[in-house]
Amino acid sequence: QNDKEDTTGVSDAADIKTVSVSDLKNGSKVADTKANAVYKIGKLTKKKGKVTGGKLTYSAPALKNKKKLVVSGKVKIDGKKFTVTKLANGAFKDCPDLKVIRLKGKTVLKLTKKTFSGLDHKVTLDVPKSLVKDYSSMIDKLGLSGKVRVK
Repeated sequence: QNDKEDTTGVSDAADIKTVSVSDLKNGSKVADTKANAVYKIGKLTKKKGKVTGGKLTYSAPALKNKKKLVVSGKVKIDGKKFTVTKLANGAFKDCPDLKVIRLKGKTVLKLTKKTFSGLDHKVTLDVPKSLVKDYSSMIDKLGLSGKVRVK
């Protein structure tokens, strides 16, 4: 492991491998170092008082010195399925080497004008072919076409 890896945001997040869904609350953070991601719990889905899944926001990469990041559409926490529904404002700030963000999943993630704030260079958003048109349209509407290329 590189000593210069920036793990900002991981220290205040529960480890996804050891956390129990019963310990999670809306707004709490979980870190998945294998997937290089920190997620924020958006909404928990419960059935008969027990957590059965929920919605997540991709908050930041766990390691900020990567050239390519992959954001999964689905994440398992304690055996329960969670869906990633959006990318947080400033999710990629302080990622000086980042060139490609690959979005996996069949649904369009919510992006805002501030999602890519903090990036001082152009990045490529690599999305499934069936969603290229949707993401391109969203990037254009947000006025980010000069900063983000969709392919």
